[in-house]
Amino acid sequence: MSLEEFKNEVEIGSRDCRKKGTTIRSKEREVIKSIIESCDQEAKQKCLLFPLRQATKRAAQYAKVSERTVKRIREEVKLGIEFSDIECSSPGKRKRSKMSFKFASNLSFMFGESPTIIGRYQLAKQAGFKAVESGFPFGFTVEEVVEAKKNAGVDQILINIFTGDVTKGELGFAAIPGQEEDFKKSLELTIEYAKALECKKIHIMAGKVESPTDINDSVYESNLRIAVKRLETEGIIGLIEPINSITVPNYYLHSFDRGLDIVKKINSPNLRLMLDLFHLQHTSGNITNFIKENLQYFAHVQVAQVPSRHEVDVPGEIDFKYVFSVLEQEGYDGHIGLEYKPKTSSLEAIKWVKKFGYSL
Repeated sequence: MSLEEFKNEVEIGSRDCRKKGTTIRSKEREVIKSIIESCDQEAKQKCLLFPLRQATKRAAQYAKVSERTVKRIREEVKLGIEFSDIECSSPGKRKRSKMSFKFASNLSFMFGESPTIIGRYQLAKQAGFKAVESGFPFGFTVEEVVEAKKNAGVDQILINIFTGDVTKGELGFAAIPGQEEDFKKSLELTIEYAKALECKKIHIMAGKVESPTDINDSVYESNLRIAVKRLETEGIIGLIEPINSITVPNYYLHSFDRGLDIVKKINSPNLRLMLDLFHLQHTSGNITNFIKENLQYFAHVQVAQVPSRHEVDVPGEIDFKYVFSVLEQEGYDGHIGLEYKPKTSSLEAIKWVKKFGYSL
């Protein structure tokens, strides 16, 4: 059976490998193998952040087999052993085990029980966290922050870029004409901290602009391209995050559509979107479809309830149990940053993790 013949059977619906007990014949396996190889190649060419995962999903949908079958065939080909008969079980009846998400405490929001960000590393560790994220650690040297992280024994998975003077309302320079040199300096300073902390993701902040023009758009794209080239040499991913205009008025990047457009246009694995569900709900909602349609373009997730910005199990607009199930179904396996203000205490604000069936 040729690839085209297999495609034709898929299109007219005569090929039904999803019925329990259906056996994939050897010739069909060869066609499925070709589909897998084609989808793998396509995913890599598109510079997707998770090429293997996206290729697996696409191949399974195209060949009308389960993702587990695709993974099994790929594994067997890699190992160079004979294919064995594989039965395609019904996905509707197959039990899914709960995914073990990786949670990170945002030290700029949580563990305010310590007045300093470096004191919060130890509190996060004591609470059970294995990973943390933070804003830029203003007022502390690289050595001080590294020592705090090392003593706590946690991973730093994300750090915000140096934003400038926050007392003056500065929130980055990426979209600010005339401050290109400030942007480059802030990037280099943050890379210094990130490398010392063994942190592989930097949140590149755009800055506040009252009335954006085409000049802002041009400067933003130019600065991001400069950042991407620099980050490629360090093996670091740059993240851009749309921030809603209610929480932060006049922030330049306040649209997820705009964020996606620039990520797609620059088309580099070293530039991805930060999916902050608090901001997405505020700006446009449509969380389910956004996740399903754009998983390959984001490399980090952050959560907080809307509108309170407290922990995810307080009353609010987002059903996080459902949203987490969508992330599971789509195969997201990156970190989830807890970027929220605890309603009472930080320890109380993480009890939902166990209640939802997860662990830190």
